[in-house]
Amino acid sequence: MPRTTSEGDGSGREAAAERARLVAELATERERLRSVVLHTPAPLALTEGPDHRFTLVNEAYKRISGGGRDVTGLTPRTAFPELAGSGIHEVFDQVYATGEPWVGPETLVRFDRDGTGVMDTWFDLRFEPVRNAEGRVVGVLNLAVEVTEQVGARRAVEELLARSERARAEAEAARAALAASEVQFRMLADAIPTLAWTAQADGYIDWYNARWYEYTGTTPEQMEGWGWQSVHDPAALPDVIARWQASIATGAVFEMTFPLRGADGQFRPFLTRVVPLRDASGRVVRWVGTNADVTSEREARAAAERAQAAAEAANRAKGEFLAVMSHELRTPLNAIGGYAELLELGIRGPITDAQRADLARIQASQKHLLGLINQVLNYTRVDAGAVRYDLARVPLADALVGAEALVLPQARARGLTLALGECPPGLVARADPDKLQQVLLNLLTNAVKFTETGGELHVTCAEREAQVAIAVADTGVGIAAEKLASIFEPFVQVDQGLTRQHEGVGLGLAISRELARGMGGDLTAESTPGVGSTFTLTLPRA
Repeated sequence: MPRTTSEGDGSGREAAAERARLVAELATERERLRSVVLHTPAPLALTEGPDHRFTLVNEAYKRISGGGRDVTGLTPRTAFPELAGSGIHEVFDQVYATGEPWVGPETLVRFDRDGTGVMDTWFDLRFEPVRNAEGRVVGVLNLAVEVTEQVGARRAVEELLARSERARAEAEAARAALAASEVQFRMLADAIPTLAWTAQADGYIDWYNARWYEYTGTTPEQMEGWGWQSVHDPAALPDVIARWQASIATGAVFEMTFPLRGADGQFRPFLTRVVPLRDASGRVVRWVGTNADVTSEREARAAAERAQAAAEAANRAKGEFLAVMSHELRTPLNAIGGYAELLELGIRGPITDAQRADLARIQASQKHLLGLINQVLNYTRVDAGAVRYDLARVPLADALVGAEALVLPQARARGLTLALGECPPGLVARADPDKLQQVLLNLLTNAVKFTETGGELHVTCAEREAQVAIAVADTGVGIAAEKLASIFEPFVQVDQGLTRQHEGVGLGLAISRELARGMGGDLTAESTPGVGSTFTLTLPRA
C-alpha cells in the first residue's frame, strides 16, 4: 500500500536528523582524535597534498622540530631546508606517491633543532599514507621518536664491548708472546755456558737451565725448591742461606762466590749473582740467578801474582847484582887511576911525552868508566827506593840559572845556542834542590849531545794550576814515535848509531824520571825525527 505524503515527509526528516547526528558524532570524533594527536607524547605531524604542507602538528613534534617552533602551514622543504640531500624530503614524496608506509629505525637526521646550528640527532621514523573515503592518498602521517640517548648508550656499550674484545685479544697476544718469549729465554739460557735458574718471590727455585744439571749431575726432582743445598759445600752453606734470606727479605741483589759440587764430586768456585724482577709497583715477583765458574780466573790471578812476585824477585836480584858489581869494579878502577897518577908524577922514573899522553888517555878512560859505574849505583839506589828526598821551596828562576851555568861551556864548545826563557815572577816549586839540579843537568846534557853544531836549545817554565812545568827543547835528531815510549826504560838506547858517539849505559832518563816522580812530579817527552825533542819536567807548585 503506497505511503501517504505525511509519512514520506516524516521518514525524510528522520533520515536528515540521523545524518546530522552522524556528522556531529564524526566531527566530535575527529576533534577527539585531533586532541589525542595534539597531546600525545609521541611526535606526530600530518601533511596534506602533494607538496606535503603541515596541517596538524602536535606539541611533541614542535619541540623536536626546533625548540617549540610551529611548522603548521609550511612544507618540509620550507620548514627544514637543512635536510636537503639527506633523503628525508624524498620519503614524503615516495609515501605519497606509492601509498606504502616507510620505516627508518635509528635514522641520523642532521638539522638545526634549536637555532644554534646543525646537530646530529637520531630518530625512529615512520611515514604512513593517509587516505580519503575513496581510498586515495591525500596526506602523510609522520611519526618521529627521538632515540639519540638510546643510540649513544648502545654505541657506548658497543664501544666498551669492542674495547673489551680488543683488550682480550691483546691479552691473548701478550700471553702468547710471553709464552714464546719464555721459550726463547729458556732456549737461550740452556745454550749459555753459565749455570742459570729462576725462583719465586719467596726464594723457591722452580727452574734450572740444562747447564746446571750437566754440571751437578742432578735431576729436576732432586733440585726443586730448596734441593740446591745438596750440591753446596757444607762449610759455606750457612753463610749462603743467611745472605740469600736477607736478599729475599729486603729485595737486594745477591752476590757471593762459593763452591758448588760437580758431577765428578769436586767442588769448584762459582760467582753467583741473583737479581730481583719487580712489577709496576716495585714488588719483587721473581728472581733470576746465574752461577759463573771462576776457577780459571782464580788460577790466572794466582799465576799473575806468582809471575809478579818472580819479576819483583828478579828485579831485586838484578839490583843487588848491579850494586855488587859496581862496588867490585870501583876498586880496580880507583887503583888504575892511582897508579896512572904515580907514573905521571915520575915516581917510577922519568916518562916521555908519548908516555904522558898515554897516561892521560888511561886516566880519561878510568874517569869515564867510573862515571858509568856511578850511574849504575845511582839507579840501583833509586830503583830500590833508597833515595831520600829533602823537599823545600825552590825558585825556578834560580834553578835554571844554576843549571845553565854548568852546561853553557859544553853548548858553546859544540857551537850551540842555549836560550833561557824568563820564568813568571815568584814561580816556586816544591822539590829537592839537588835532585832537581841533577834532572835538569841530565836533560840539558842530553840535548847538547844529540844536537848538531849550529842547533838551538830552549829552556822555558810555566805554571799549570797546582803544578809547575820546565820544558827543555832542542833542534836535534829527534826520536821515532814507536821508540818514544821506551826511552825512560833502564838500559835502553834508542839509536845505537848515535849513542856510540856519546857512550852511556842508558840510565840517565830512567833515573831522571824516577827522581821526578819521587818529588811528586813526572817527566814526559815529545819528539819529531829531524825536527827535535822536548822534555817536560812537572813538579808540585809550592
